[in-house]
Amino acid sequence: MNNLIRFFTHSFYLLLLLNIFSSNLFAQRFNTPNTIKQATLIPCLIVRPDACTKVDGQFMDNDGHVAVFNEYAANGNYFIAAPHGVCDDKTRQIVEVLYQQGNGRWDALTARYFRKPNLHFNVNRPTLEIEDAKKNDGIDDYLQEEFTADARNVYECYVNRIKGLQSFAGMKLFVEIHGNGNNSRKNYLDIATYSGMSPQKANQVKAIFQSALQNNNVPLTAAVEGTATDPYFKATASKQNGLFCMLENVNVPYLHIEIPADYRKIDANRTKIIAALLQALTQLQNGNVF
Repeated sequence: MNNLIRFFTHSFYLLLLLNIFSSNLFAQRFNTPNTIKQATLIPCLIVRPDACTKVDGQFMDNDGHVAVFNEYAANGNYFIAAPHGVCDDKTRQIVEVLYQQGNGRWDALTARYFRKPNLHFNVNRPTLEIEDAKKNDGIDDYLQEEFTADARNVYECYVNRIKGLQSFAGMKLFVEIHGNGNNSRKNYLDIATYSGMSPQKANQVKAIFQSALQNNNVPLTAAVEGTATDPYFKATASKQNGLFCMLENVNVPYLHIEIPADYRKIDANRTKIIAALLQALTQLQNGNVF
């Protein structure tokens, strides 16, 4: 009995020390002067369960919109999300339609008004986005992102909202929908993937998305990480410090999909890309690809 008591006592103090250590890492980061911040010390697996109490109703943009998460529950084992639902224009609507047309295949989450015009939370990682005027062109953007206490709260709330809808243990695939206005990527559907994806599976994913694009008259090339057609957008910041770092550690596969502007903002094109995504995701799920 005494040995058992000593075991639990030692375990308690070990957990306490780990918590203090992780908190100190964040404290060191938050107290660092506003300079280039190497993204190496943030423990992406540490998420406090009460983070949303510090986020819900707390942030408002210049137009009076309250920053908010919208949850859409189902009983599936896939998850789709739009963490930049307003600044990545129409990605919120794309995820909402995919949820509706999925008929219970996947849970969904969107975030609105956490970024522009005056809020700059990255949401899927505990940082603020870098404003163009402050960027150093000689350094990767993700290395310039600023870690703040509020940004950490928003990120942790995002993670908790996801986990509240679907546990990581039962999740087969997590999909984030993003948008970009990069003119050099206007003919591509960029898809970043997790580090453990085999070349065979990467090419299978590419073939499925390319077929879905063609079947729905979307003249985009599926650029999938790990294939001969590499994407430009690879979700590096999230892989380093955010949700994708966490998913890598709990062995949940993920796809980061970047939709060019013309296929988000033009209604007819948006309808086509939604149909293509619906076809591809359904085929991935039906075929047990993940």
